[in-house]
Amino acid sequence: MAADIPVIDLFAGAGGLGEGFAETAPYRLALSVEMNAAACDTLRIRSIYRRLRDAGEIDVYRQWLLSADGRPVPAGLFERAPAAARDADQEVLCHQLGKDSDEELIGRIHGAINGRDSWVLVGGPPCQAYSVIGRSRNKGIADYRPEQDERNFLYQEYLKILAELAPPVFVMENVKGMLSARVNGSNVFEQIVRDLEAPAQATGRGDGPRYQLHALSRAEALFPAAGDFVVRAEDHGLPQARHRVIIVGVRADVGVRPAILERGGSMGVQKALRGLPRLRSRLSREDSFEAWHQSVVAGLGELVRREAGHLRGLPKGEELLSQLRKIRGEIRKDPPKDHGADVMEISGAADGEPAPDWAVGVVDGLVLQHQSRSHMPSDLIRYVYAATFAKVIERSPKLHEFPESIQPAHKNRSSGHFSDRFRVQLRYGPSTTITSHMSKDGHYYIHFDPVQCRSLTVREAARLQTFPDDYFFAGNRTEQYRQVGNAVPPILGRLVAEAVCPTLCK
Repeated sequence: MAADIPVIDLFAGAGGLGEGFAETAPYRLALSVEMNAAACDTLRIRSIYRRLRDAGEIDVYRQWLLSADGRPVPAGLFERAPAAARDADQEVLCHQLGKDSDEELIGRIHGAINGRDSWVLVGGPPCQAYSVIGRSRNKGIADYRPEQDERNFLYQEYLKILAELAPPVFVMENVKGMLSARVNGSNVFEQIVRDLEAPAQATGRGDGPRYQLHALSRAEALFPAAGDFVVRAEDHGLPQARHRVIIVGVRADVGVRPAILERGGSMGVQKALRGLPRLRSRLSREDSFEAWHQSVVAGLGELVRREAGHLRGLPKGEELLSQLRKIRGEIRKDPPKDHGADVMEISGAADGEPAPDWAVGVVDGLVLQHQSRSHMPSDLIRYVYAATFAKVIERSPKLHEFPESIQPAHKNRSSGHFSDRFRVQLRYGPSTTITSHMSKDGHYYIHFDPVQCRSLTVREAARLQTFPDDYFFAGNRTEQYRQVGNAVPPILGRLVAEAVCPTLCK
């Protein structure tokens, strides 16, 4: 078996796909290429982490996390571990494909693979223009033309690397919506498949490498159908319903097929979040525990008094009403008092339950970036109602099932376009897809525990994405949510790495 196989990660984001390969023998993450500055800092920090861990110096990382008043600054780690930081700078290239120098990128890739014949190119172009939600938003933009949206063609930057360097294997990942996206009346996915099979021809470079494309979701036919490339994360033991197109290309002369992903057991949200401290929400104005406590207890009492008739008219209405009263009592007597921090020190599992094996990092006793966001008092009552409804009815409520007194004051609330505006992540099933929309508000990501009545923290979202607990996301809170939402789950990356191994691990 090869001693190490270099991996080049394009459009790396926060590094989920690269992390999956990096933690799977015999791969070595040699270069991550990303344009976003905060994500590049995340990648550098993780690179330093791996080097310190492998050198038995992980305490340097731990002490950095505990420094700077609980909000570590990347520069502080670079100063504490200068040799690892220099190596990390060689492993991470902050570069915008299609804008910055192709010559620099090609040179850095050559340096990273260092003459090796066996290496892997992974990654996927930004997906906003392909996603169903993104296309829906684009329809509302005056004079929007998909053929003029450069995001639809960023995959061509990927093609340039294939044509120029001819890796023996590549992995391309993107949203399921690309299967139905159209530009100038043509199906985008069909064009991408043709281009990936012959990237040199597609980029006007004449003859060049040709690739056989493989699907990982089932035993393949000679020519996989478009739907065969869709991988459903929840079918492989991940705690999230995330459906992504994953294409594995094997250069024609290699001739070895990747393995098929095996199905795994299911994991629900509650199990994925085990061991994390429970938190209260923060208030968007004049936050304090006392103000939060009074607001929730009073608001919930008012809801029960005013809306008892409405609640009794719902399915399992009496049980719902009883549970709301019970939850109010629990919040009065035993509320969570902490709203979390960037770095929390804990002793053992906060809830008495061990975290999943994949979540346990090497930095014991610390929980990173587990801090609740701020909410308006009115949203807190909507959250506690929605979570209680989900607990009783075992589904998230539709907007028309909210009592009138806690309906949002939107003029178009009855249009039917916002029926899922408030969505609870049910405790016993996988979560819905974690997306970058989390950076805007938490309405689609309400915690299943009514007592906490809040949206998910960055760490909880990262758990559902299967990032280990010692993975630190740089930037402000908004940037952290975006990085987590846009990432490939590292466990899915590891499964893909294992599936690809038969083509290279000889």
